Amino acid sequence: MGSFSISGLVMAAATQAVVGWSVAWFRPCLSEAHTSLRQKRVNISNLMNCVNQELAQLPFTSKLLR
Repeated sequence: MGSFSISGLVMAAATQAVVGWSVAWFRPCLSEAHTSLRQKRVNISNLMNCVNQELAQLPFTSKLLR
């Protein structure tokens, strides 16, 4: 029982770390999304370009995208 709760805590901490890292990394894209929502229009191509640019800067995904 005890080990289960510890692994659950580890999973929760890891999930939170990944989410926090993703939010920090994609902050330019989130601000782009926020701007487009505020202007009542969502430009999907701008968002996708932003995500692709951010992904291309990551060492492990830049190899996958090429």
